[in-house]
Amino acid sequence: MKLQTLDRIAVAVFVKTPGLSLSKTRLAKTVGHDSAEELYGLLLARMNEVREGLRGSERFEAGLSWIWAVAEDALVVRDSRYWKEGRVVSQVPGQGQWGDGKTQATWSLGDRIQWVWNQLDAEYDAVIILGADSPALTPTDLRDAIVALDTGSAVIGRARDGGFYLFGARRGVMGGRDWLGLPYSSAETADAVVERAARIGVIPHELRALSDLDECQDVPRVREELLALVGTERELGGAAVGDILEWLDRQRSLG
Repeated sequence: MKLQTLDRIAVAVFVKTPGLSLSKTRLAKTVGHDSAEELYGLLLARMNEVREGLRGSERFEAGLSWIWAVAEDALVVRDSRYWKEGRVVSQVPGQGQWGDGKTQATWSLGDRIQWVWNQLDAEYDAVIILGADSPALTPTDLRDAIVALDTGSAVIGRARDGGFYLFGARRGVMGGRDWLGLPYSSAETADAVVERAARIGVIPHELRALSDLDECQDVPRVREELLALVGTERELGGAAVGDILEWLDRQRSLG
């Protein structure tokens, strides 16, 4: 399949570098820090499987930039073994670039998304952002998002808790300060993003809903989604899926 209207697409995954930033903090309150860190490493491995799964098409690969948007200083962590494949950018500005009296500690999720988005929006024809918290995401889901942007203006993948695991848009759709002031980490997040895009007449194409793995109550549903991948298309599975399922099975009594 050949894209018709897009030449350069950025896929930016918002992540933290293991060992430098705490990850899965809500889950860690129940399973412990070490177990939560183990899981996060498996989720990153799954994201790398998704990235590898996009390599089946020269047309996708030629114009696609895979970007790790890290919570830390990109210059410090860019040589980390976790980010060997892909470009590394920071979720926050470098020292001396803050403005508005803000510091790194006071930057909200909206601030971070906006900072990354505005940089990439100026450089690429379309931008897709996602987290590493939905392990049932597949290369096919990401291809569907890219195709949706080739034929439309925006795309969203809703998380079952009311958030979103993926959002993409063409240049100019969500620029400026559009990511600020939204109700993040709530059951209204995805609806608020869709409403923000609708202000300029853009209705995002909807992908299938997936579950985020943020708390122990998410374990049964995520496990069900991953089991549905086993034995289907070869590209949908991968070693990380089995490893995550093994981790989930150890936690089933907590779900």
